Amino acid sequence: MPDIIPRVPVPKHDLNMKQLYTRIFLAAIMVIMSLVVDENTRCVIMNQLGPLFDGTWKPITPLPPPSSKPLSQFTNFTTDLFNDFNSAEIPAPSEMTQHVILCNRVANVLEKSKAHPDTGKTAAIKLRTLSDLLYKAGDSLREMFVESNSVYRTFDIEVKAMIEKIQAVANFVWHDSKYFKTRISKLEITLGKFARIVEEAKKAVMEAQSWREEVESSLLDFQIESEDDKVDVDKTKEMSITNQNIEVVKDMLSHLTEMANGLQELRGKLKDYEIRMNKVNEKLDTAFQVTREDLENLEAAVKSWKEYHQKFLLKENPRIIIHQSLL
Repeated sequence: MPDIIPRVPVPKHDLNMKQLYTRIFLAAIMVIMSLVVDENTRCVIMNQLGPLFDGTWKPITPLPPPSSKPLSQFTNFTTDLFNDFNSAEIPAPSEMTQHVILCNRVANVLEKSKAHPDTGKTAAIKLRTLSDLLYKAGDSLREMFVESNSVYRTFDIEVKAMIEKIQAVANFVWHDSKYFKTRISKLEITLGKFARIVEEAKKAVMEAQSWREEVESSLLDFQIESEDDKVDVDKTKEMSITNQNIEVVKDMLSHLTEMANGLQELRGKLKDYEIRMNKVNEKLDTAFQVTREDLENLEAAVKSWKEYHQKFLLKENPRIIIHQSLL
């Protein structure tokens, strides 16, 4: 068994110098580690090394554990939202314009009908009322598409600012989450305005939809009364064309429910996103850690958002529904 070498007392002056050099050495290690590892890992390493070099070393209290990838969640949630925009069955403003033209043209046909002028005029009045409601719905949809551009631009600007801020921080660790919460708050304000416009567009379409039964009933009355007027060849030909026009209107009316449902679905997706972002904000109250993978995913997502938005804008193209007999 080796002999135990007794520890020789170190003069007080030499001890102070030793502590000084040790602390300088430890400080240098901390500086180097700040460029390589995150804060919590740095605390663990220094708490292990410190007592070995300095008997007066006091443990460093580590930060709370980093939250579970709030940036990654933000990226995924936002990508899902833009994808929902793209996949939603939303009517285009120009499509509403086609419906307005259709209603007015059929109303003109019914007003000029020689078969049953009274029921024709009644149906025409209801068609023109529907036309006015569809026109208002088209304006609301037009405003919605314009505001969608503002939503995309705001996300593009604010998220790119986040990326620049992350890249400026060593080791992709950012503990002061106030900056990110401010950026996200701006996004939430923009989306809140867009959600209100979507809600107004949905209400406008539903108001037009509420006239469906009235219009269909008046058109049916006209058709029933005209069934007995098939002796006259001219009247028979006229009614054939008129009935074709009426069937086109009925087809258009059947799409109003589909349009309202599409807008309702989009409004629901916006509400889901709001709830998800509240959870992300809660996680930003603690330590916020970003990895290289998080950053790369966010950068890729920004590009995909642009593609989704461009596809969304294509929904402004009209769906041609006007029957050949109306042209």
